[in-house]
Amino acid sequence: MKLIFTVALASLVLYIPGPVMAQDKENLARTTVCENLARSGQLDAALNCFMQVLESGPDDRLLNLRVAQLLEATGQVDLIGPYLAKVDSSATEVRSFLEMLSNNYGTLKIFCEGSTSCPRYYKAGVKIRFSPPEELEQAKATRLAAINNMLRSGGQLWFFQENDKKASAAIEYFPVVVGVPMPYSAETGAGTVDFNFHFVQRSELTIKSGDLDSIQCAVPDTLVELQVEIDDPEYDALIRSDRGESELLLEKGRYYLSRGDLSSLHFHRKGRPTISRKYLLITSLVLTSAVILMQR
Repeated sequence: MKLIFTVALASLVLYIPGPVMAQDKENLARTTVCENLARSGQLDAALNCFMQVLESGPDDRLLNLRVAQLLEATGQVDLIGPYLAKVDSSATEVRSFLEMLSNNYGTLKIFCEGSTSCPRYYKAGVKIRFSPPEELEQAKATRLAAINNMLRSGGQLWFFQENDKKASAAIEYFPVVVGVPMPYSAETGAGTVDFNFHFVQRSELTIKSGDLDSIQCAVPDTLVELQVEIDDPEYDALIRSDRGESELLLEKGRYYLSRGDLSSLHFHRKGRPTISRKYLLITSLVLTSAVILMQR
């Protein structure tokens, strides 16, 4: 029986590689073409080439890295997330690329002063045009142009109403100035505002509610509707995050959780501090409904 198993296994191994090796050779040839396009500066063509090769091996770590690198090089750095999720983060080339991203891009936080009638979140068209302090590298200049085009063409930002008079929004992958730390300028409806976003200091930008083209009260797709049923009347539950549980609850059973919140569900006996048992709530970009049953 052991001999039969060994022979069958060997036959299987000999049978499979034929088409697989042929496919590998084809992909290698296509990848070489893509690499040559990138070396010759035809970045858009190289990106399209790698994307086509990736269709036959969507989990290939090196191909995903190449696509991520070319997306950054063509100013589309905001699209690299799904590809970076599939790379080998321990590889030297990947670590260097991630370090480059953290040094050259950041999240620009925008504060809007002025009250609105929205209870928590709203999306708004924003009158802003950014100008860099000096000529940026091509990739970052393209990314900044994409941000300006998005805002000029009716693009909207989500604002979180922190209190009655201040809300905040964010623009991800905003280019960092790594040369002489001169300030950026932002043209708003009220005039020009200078702010620092360079390798030493990454300041926030403050605008007025009058700089907004439109305001629409709405709920982003990070809304979590949570229903908790506990059969022991002596116990209760609450949601906690780095903003505090009182900041989350709007109405019974409904919470607004932003991406990046450290949110967790705690069970506790009424009138006593929360016990150690807790469940981390993972916020995502989709509407999530959670039903948690706790039995005695």
